[in-house]
Amino acid sequence: MKEVQVQALETQAAKLRDVDPEKEQQLSCRKVEVEEKFNKLLAPLVDRRKKLDQFKRIQQVWQLFTKIVIP
Repeated sequence: MKEVQVQALETQAAKLRDVDPEKEQQLSCRKVEVEEKFNKLLAPLVDRRKKLDQFKRIQQVWQLFTKIVIP
């Protein structure tokens, strides 16, 4: 969802640059702020996803192991 919003801001920024070129510096600063905030939010989610995938693999192996050893 957030990636879509960032892309929408980029297209809006391009249109605004055409209309008001004086605000280009302000737009680029705002874009950097939004990207940094997005990356700060995304990093913990990526880590959590990796941990969940690892846990899922462990659970799958354990289930397979218990089916083979304990029929």
